[in-house]
Amino acid sequence: MRSERHQDDGYGHLIPGGLTRKSVSIAKLPIIDRAFAQGRTFFALPLAEKMEISQRKTPGYPGFTPMGLDVDDPKARKRQEGFNMNLELPHDALVDPASVSFHHPNLWPQRPEGFQADVEAYFKEMDRLKRQLYAAFALALDLPENFFEPELSRPFVNMRINHYAAQPVVEHHSDIGGRPHTDYCCFTILAQEDDVPGLQLVQKDGSWAVMPPVRGTFNINIGDTFERWSNNLFESTIHRVVNENTRSRLSIAYFAGTNFETNVAALPGTVASGEAPKHGPITAGQYVLQRLSEAYDADQIKHRR
Repeated sequence: MRSERHQDDGYGHLIPGGLTRKSVSIAKLPIIDRAFAQGRTFFALPLAEKMEISQRKTPGYPGFTPMGLDVDDPKARKRQEGFNMNLELPHDALVDPASVSFHHPNLWPQRPEGFQADVEAYFKEMDRLKRQLYAAFALALDLPENFFEPELSRPFVNMRINHYAAQPVVEHHSDIGGRPHTDYCCFTILAQEDDVPGLQLVQKDGSWAVMPPVRGTFNINIGDTFERWSNNLFESTIHRVVNENTRSRLSIAYFAGTNFETNVAALPGTVASGEAPKHGPITAGQYVLQRLSEAYDADQIKHRR
Protein backbone atom coordinates (compact mmCIF):
# COMPACT_ATOMS: atom_id res chain seq x y z
CA MET A 1 0.00 0.00 0.00
CA ARG A 2 1.48 3.31 -1.06
CA SER A 3 0.26 6.82 -0.40
CA GLU A 4 0.92 10.23 -1.86
CA ARG A 5 -0.05 12.96 0.58
CA HIS A 6 -0.87 16.50 -0.39
CA GLN A 7 1.08 18.43 2.21
CA ASP A 8 -0.97 20.28 4.85
CA ASP A 9 -4.33 19.77 3.17
CA GLY A 10 -5.42 16.61 4.98
CA TYR A 11 -5.99 14.70 1.75
CA GLY A 12 -3.90 12.19 -0.11
CA HIS A 13 -4.01 9.56 -2.84
CA LEU A 14 -3.84 5.93 -1.69
CA ILE A 15 -2.69 3.15 -3.99
CA PRO A 16 -3.67 -0.08 -2.19
CA GLY A 17 -1.76 -3.22 -3.08
CA GLY A 18 -4.81 -5.47 -2.84
CA LEU A 19 -7.60 -3.42 -4.33
CA THR A 20 -6.98 -1.71 -7.63
CA ARG A 21 -9.01 -1.82 -10.79
CA LYS A 22 -6.47 -4.29 -12.19
CA SER A 23 -6.04 -6.75 -9.32
CA VAL A 24 -9.50 -7.52 -7.90
CA SER A 25 -12.45 -8.41 -10.05
CA ILE A 26 -16.01 -9.60 -9.68
CA ALA A 27 -18.23 -10.83 -12.52
CA LYS A 28 -15.41 -10.14 -15.00
CA LEU A 29 -15.17 -6.49 -13.93
CA PRO A 30 -13.22 -4.98 -11.02
CA ILE A 31 -15.14 -4.33 -7.82
CA ILE A 32 -14.70 -0.56 -8.08
CA ASP A 33 -15.91 -0.35 -11.67
CA ARG A 34 -18.88 -2.61 -10.91
CA ALA A 35 -19.94 -0.37 -8.03
CA PHE A 36 -19.76 2.72 -10.24
CA ALA A 37 -21.64 0.99 -13.05
CA GLN A 38 -24.40 -0.04 -10.65
CA GLY A 39 -24.56 3.50 -9.31
CA ARG A 40 -24.95 4.97 -12.80
CA THR A 41 -27.75 2.56 -13.59
CA PHE A 42 -29.54 3.15 -10.29
CA PHE A 43 -29.49 6.94 -10.54
CA ALA A 44 -30.86 6.74 -14.10
CA LEU A 45 -34.05 5.11 -12.78
CA PRO A 46 -37.25 7.19 -12.48
CA LEU A 47 -37.36 9.27 -9.30
CA ALA A 48 -40.51 7.52 -8.11
CA GLU A 49 -38.74 4.17 -8.25
CA LYS A 50 -35.72 5.47 -6.36
CA MET A 51 -38.01 6.98 -3.73
CA GLU A 52 -39.28 3.48 -2.94
CA ILE A 53 -36.19 3.19 -0.73
CA SER A 54 -36.28 6.77 0.52
CA GLN A 55 -34.15 7.47 3.59
CA ARG A 56 -37.33 8.85 5.18
CA LYS A 57 -38.59 5.28 5.46
CA THR A 58 -35.99 4.40 8.11
CA PRO A 59 -35.06 6.12 11.37
CA GLY A 60 -31.42 5.64 10.51
CA TYR A 61 -28.90 6.42 7.77
CA PRO A 62 -29.72 3.97 4.93
CA GLY A 63 -31.72 4.76 1.84
CA PHE A 64 -31.99 7.12 -1.11
CA THR A 65 -31.80 10.91 -0.77
CA PRO A 66 -33.01 12.97 -3.75
CA MET A 67 -31.76 16.26 -5.09
CA GLY A 68 -33.43 19.31 -3.57
CA LEU A 69 -33.32 21.85 -6.37
CA ASP A 70 -36.38 23.69 -5.07
CA VAL A 71 -35.42 23.64 -1.39
CA ASP A 72 -34.43 26.88 0.34
CA ASP A 73 -32.60 25.16 3.23
CA PRO A 74 -28.91 26.18 2.88
CA LYS A 75 -27.89 22.72 4.11
CA ALA A 76 -29.88 20.91 1.41
CA ARG A 77 -28.08 18.81 -1.21
CA LYS A 78 -29.44 20.84 -4.09
CA ARG A 79 -27.41 19.27 -6.90
CA GLN A 80 -26.64 15.90 -5.35
CA GLU A 81 -28.55 12.67 -4.82
CA GLY A 82 -27.23 9.62 -3.07
CA PHE A 83 -27.59 6.01 -2.01
CA ASN A 84 -26.65 5.47 1.63
CA MET A 85 -25.82 2.33 3.59
CA ASN A 86 -24.31 1.41 6.93
CA LEU A 87 -22.88 -1.56 8.80
CA GLU A 88 -25.82 -3.67 9.90
CA LEU A 89 -25.50 -4.99 13.45
CA PRO A 90 -28.08 -6.57 15.79
CA HIS A 91 -29.18 -4.03 18.35
CA ASP A 92 -28.41 -6.37 21.27
CA ALA A 93 -24.74 -6.35 20.18
CA LEU A 94 -24.45 -2.60 20.75
CA VAL A 95 -23.16 -1.13 24.00
CA ASP A 96 -24.64 2.37 23.71
CA PRO A 97 -28.34 2.57 22.79
CA ALA A 98 -27.67 5.87 21.02
CA SER A 99 -25.71 3.97 18.36
CA VAL A 100 -28.78 2.08 17.10
CA SER A 101 -29.49 4.65 14.36
CA PHE A 102 -26.08 3.92 12.80
CA HIS A 103 -26.74 0.19 12.38
CA HIS A 104 -30.23 -0.14 10.94
CA PRO A 105 -31.01 -2.67 8.18
CA ASN A 106 -30.06 -1.28 4.78
CA LEU A 107 -32.67 -0.54 2.12
CA TRP A 108 -32.02 -2.08 -1.29
CA PRO A 109 -33.63 -1.28 -4.66
CA GLN A 110 -35.26 -3.99 -6.75
CA ARG A 111 -33.34 -2.68 -9.74
CA PRO A 112 -30.74 -2.77 -11.16
CA GLU A 113 -30.07 -6.49 -11.01
CA GLY A 114 -27.03 -7.31 -8.90
CA PHE A 115 -26.96 -3.89 -7.21
CA GLN A 116 -26.92 -5.22 -3.65
CA ALA A 117 -24.29 -7.88 -4.33
CA ASP A 118 -21.91 -5.50 -6.10
CA VAL A 119 -22.29 -2.65 -3.60
CA GLU A 120 -21.90 -5.01 -0.62
CA ALA A 121 -18.75 -6.44 -2.23
CA TYR A 122 -17.31 -2.93 -2.46
CA PHE A 123 -18.33 -2.19 1.15
CA LYS A 124 -16.59 -5.37 2.32
CA GLU A 125 -13.36 -4.39 0.57
CA MET A 126 -13.52 -0.95 2.18
CA ASP A 127 -13.73 -2.62 5.59
CA ARG A 128 -10.51 -4.48 4.85
CA LEU A 129 -8.80 -1.35 3.56
CA LYS A 130 -10.04 0.62 6.58
CA ARG A 131 -8.23 -1.74 8.95
CA GLN A 132 -5.02 -1.35 6.98
CA LEU A 133 -5.35 2.42 7.25
CA TYR A 134 -5.87 2.32 11.00
CA ALA A 135 -2.71 0.21 11.28
CA ALA A 136 -0.81 2.72 9.13
CA PHE A 137 -1.99 5.65 11.28
CA ALA A 138 -0.94 3.76 14.42
CA LEU A 139 2.58 3.30 13.06
CA ALA A 140 2.71 6.94 12.00
CA LEU A 141 2.00 7.88 15.63
CA ASP A 142 4.66 5.45 16.95
CA LEU A 143 1.98 3.21 18.40
CA PRO A 144 1.68 -0.58 18.05
CA GLU A 145 0.34 -1.54 14.65
CA ASN A 146 -2.76 -3.17 16.20
CA PHE A 147 -3.41 -0.28 18.60
CA PHE A 148 -6.81 0.64 17.13
CA GLU A 149 -8.12 -2.92 16.64
CA PRO A 150 -10.02 -3.08 19.98
CA GLU A 151 -11.99 -0.02 18.87
CA LEU A 152 -13.16 -1.64 15.63
CA SER A 153 -15.25 -4.54 16.93
CA ARG A 154 -18.62 -2.86 16.25
CA PRO A 155 -17.76 0.37 14.42
CA PHE A 156 -20.26 2.80 13.00
CA VAL A 157 -19.32 3.15 9.35
CA ASN A 158 -21.40 4.62 6.55
CA MET A 159 -21.03 4.58 2.79
CA ARG A 160 -22.64 6.86 0.24
CA ILE A 161 -22.70 6.66 -3.54
CA ASN A 162 -22.96 10.29 -4.64
CA HIS A 163 -24.44 11.50 -7.92
CA TYR A 164 -23.82 15.15 -8.79
CA ALA A 165 -25.72 16.92 -11.54
CA ALA A 166 -23.70 18.49 -14.35
CA GLN A 167 -23.19 22.22 -13.74
CA PRO A 168 -21.11 23.76 -16.55
CA VAL A 169 -21.86 27.26 -15.27
CA VAL A 170 -21.76 28.08 -11.56
CA GLU A 171 -23.69 31.27 -10.87
CA HIS A 172 -23.24 31.36 -7.09
CA HIS A 173 -20.85 29.59 -4.71
CA SER A 174 -23.77 28.43 -2.53
CA ASP A 175 -25.43 26.60 -5.43
CA ILE A 176 -23.01 23.73 -5.99
CA GLY A 177 -22.93 19.94 -5.66
CA GLY A 178 -21.40 19.85 -2.20
CA ARG A 179 -21.08 22.89 0.04
CA PRO A 180 -17.82 23.43 2.01
CA HIS A 181 -17.58 20.98 4.90
CA THR A 182 -15.35 18.62 6.80
CA ASP A 183 -16.12 14.96 7.41
CA TYR A 184 -17.04 13.98 10.95
CA CYS A 185 -15.56 10.46 10.97
CA CYS A 186 -11.97 9.34 11.58
CA PHE A 187 -11.23 9.27 7.86
CA THR A 188 -12.97 8.92 4.53
CA ILE A 189 -12.00 6.57 1.72
CA LEU A 190 -13.19 8.21 -1.48
CA ALA A 191 -13.29 6.76 -4.98
CA GLN A 192 -13.87 9.26 -7.79
CA GLU A 193 -15.28 8.25 -11.14
CA ASP A 194 -12.64 8.47 -13.86
CA ASP A 195 -12.36 11.61 -15.98
CA VAL A 196 -14.99 13.65 -14.11
CA PRO A 197 -13.27 16.03 -11.66
CA GLY A 198 -15.20 17.97 -9.07
CA LEU A 199 -13.60 17.56 -5.65
CA GLN A 200 -11.94 20.76 -4.41
CA LEU A 201 -9.82 21.44 -1.31
CA VAL A 202 -9.50 24.77 0.46
CA GLN A 203 -5.97 26.15 0.52
CA LYS A 204 -4.28 28.25 3.21
CA ASP A 205 -4.94 31.41 1.21
CA GLY A 206 -8.64 30.60 0.96
CA SER A 207 -8.56 29.55 -2.67
CA TRP A 208 -9.80 26.18 -3.92
CA ALA A 209 -7.67 23.51 -5.60
CA VAL A 210 -9.08 20.67 -7.68
CA MET A 211 -8.26 17.11 -6.58
CA PRO A 212 -8.34 15.31 -9.95
CA PRO A 213 -9.39 11.65 -10.19
CA VAL A 214 -6.45 9.25 -10.51
CA ARG A 215 -7.46 5.85 -11.83
CA GLY A 216 -6.69 2.96 -9.49
CA THR A 217 -6.39 5.13 -6.37
CA PHE A 218 -8.48 6.38 -3.48
CA ASN A 219 -8.52 9.80 -1.87
CA ILE A 220 -8.05 9.62 1.89
CA ASN A 221 -9.52 12.45 3.92
CA ILE A 222 -8.70 12.95 7.59
CA GLY A 223 -11.93 13.54 9.51
CA ASP A 224 -12.83 15.62 12.54
CA THR A 225 -12.81 12.69 14.98
CA PHE A 226 -9.23 11.70 14.14
CA GLU A 227 -8.11 15.33 14.24
CA ARG A 228 -9.41 15.51 17.80
CA TRP A 229 -8.05 12.09 18.75
CA SER A 230 -4.58 12.94 17.44
CA ASN A 231 -4.59 16.26 19.31
CA ASN A 232 -4.59 18.06 15.94
CA LEU A 233 -1.40 16.36 14.69
CA PHE A 234 -3.58 15.17 11.80
CA GLU A 235 -5.97 17.87 10.60
CA SER A 236 -9.22 17.46 8.76
CA THR A 237 -9.71 19.61 5.71
CA ILE A 238 -12.53 21.70 4.34
CA HIS A 239 -13.60 20.48 0.92
CA ARG A 240 -16.46 20.90 -1.52
CA VAL A 241 -17.74 19.54 -4.83
CA VAL A 242 -18.22 21.72 -7.91
CA ASN A 243 -19.11 19.66 -10.96
CA GLU A 244 -18.23 22.17 -13.68
CA ASN A 245 -18.65 19.55 -16.39
CA THR A 246 -21.21 18.74 -19.05
CA ARG A 247 -21.55 15.25 -17.57
CA SER A 248 -22.88 14.23 -14.17
CA ARG A 249 -20.35 12.92 -11.65
CA LEU A 250 -20.23 9.90 -9.33
CA SER A 251 -18.14 9.26 -6.25
CA ILE A 252 -18.26 6.65 -3.50
CA ALA A 253 -17.44 7.80 0.03
CA TYR A 254 -16.78 5.30 2.83
CA PHE A 255 -16.80 7.01 6.22
CA ALA A 256 -14.68 5.05 8.70
CA GLY A 257 -15.47 5.39 12.38
CA THR A 258 -14.82 3.40 15.53
CA ASN A 259 -17.02 1.81 18.16
CA PHE A 260 -19.64 4.31 19.30
CA GLU A 261 -18.39 4.18 22.90
CA THR A 262 -14.68 4.64 22.04
CA ASN A 263 -13.08 7.26 24.27
CA VAL A 264 -11.67 9.99 22.03
CA ALA A 265 -8.98 11.53 24.21
CA ALA A 266 -5.51 12.64 23.11
CA LEU A 267 -3.61 9.58 21.93
CA PRO A 268 -0.35 8.57 23.64
CA GLY A 269 2.55 10.73 22.48
CA THR A 270 0.41 13.47 20.95
CA VAL A 271 0.63 15.94 23.85
CA ALA A 272 3.96 17.67 24.43
CA SER A 273 5.46 17.56 27.90
CA GLY A 274 4.10 20.35 30.06
CA GLU A 275 1.18 21.07 27.74
CA ALA A 276 -2.50 20.24 28.08
CA PRO A 277 -4.53 18.39 25.42
CA LYS A 278 -6.25 20.69 22.95
CA HIS A 279 -9.56 18.89 23.49
CA GLY A 280 -11.32 17.22 26.38
CA PRO A 281 -12.35 13.55 26.24
CA ILE A 282 -15.62 12.55 24.59
CA THR A 283 -16.96 9.32 23.17
CA ALA A 284 -16.69 8.92 19.42
CA GLY A 285 -20.43 8.55 19.09
CA GLN A 286 -21.32 11.65 21.03
CA TYR A 287 -18.76 13.65 19.09
CA VAL A 288 -20.16 12.46 15.76
CA LEU A 289 -23.68 13.37 16.86
CA GLN A 290 -22.38 16.82 17.73
CA ARG A 291 -20.65 17.17 14.36
CA LEU A 292 -23.73 15.97 12.49
CA SER A 293 -25.68 18.88 13.93
CA GLU A 294 -23.12 21.20 12.33
CA ALA A 295 -22.80 19.38 9.00
CA TYR A 296 -22.49 21.64 5.98
CA ASP A 297 -22.62 24.78 8.15
CA ALA A 298 -19.57 26.62 6.85
CA ASP A 299 -19.39 29.19 9.67
CA GLN A 300 -19.47 26.59 12.42
CA ILE A 301 -16.92 24.44 10.63
CA LYS A 302 -14.58 27.37 10.10
CA HIS A 303 -14.60 28.35 13.77
CA ARG A 304 -14.78 24.92 15.38
CA ARG A 305 -11.09 24.68 16.35
